[in-house]
Amino acid sequence: MAWFGNVELRALIFNRENYEFWRIRMTTILKSYGLWELVEYGFEIPDPKSEKAVVDETKNETTDEVSFSEILMKDARALGMIQGEVSDQIFPTIVNEETSKGAWDVLKGEFRGDKQNQFNSSSTFLQNQFNMSSTIFAESVSTRPRPFL
Repeated sequence: MAWFGNVELRALIFNRENYEFWRIRMTTILKSYGLWELVEYGFEIPDPKSEKAVVDETKNETTDEVSFSEILMKDARALGMIQGEVSDQIFPTIVNEETSKGAWDVLKGEFRGDKQNQFNSSSTFLQNQFNMSSTIFAESVSTRPRPFL
């Protein structure tokens, strides 16, 4: 959950049935904290032997280590936000992911699916709606009083 001015930004708890709404809200919340690019693109672990890892004599530590630790903290914050907005049934799906991008990609791959999966889920949804409507109609017809003849 995020505060934006006087408005609280909250995502729905993702429970397998509302992925697209959840994704849109989480994206907005992550953007409001400046974390979305980290979730979307991830980060690379710097090579300690690279030329960029030069010791900053005034700080007595490498400049890459400072920025990398900040990145790790931001990523942990984003991962915690994602973990906090999924149901207890969904959480085991991402429990082993150590980065926000990893968790996001697992959820995206599992629940967004490709076009065929979206078609199949829409088709199943429509079939369920039809069956439910038919059942309700049949029940309403059977519960009507019959006229006396």
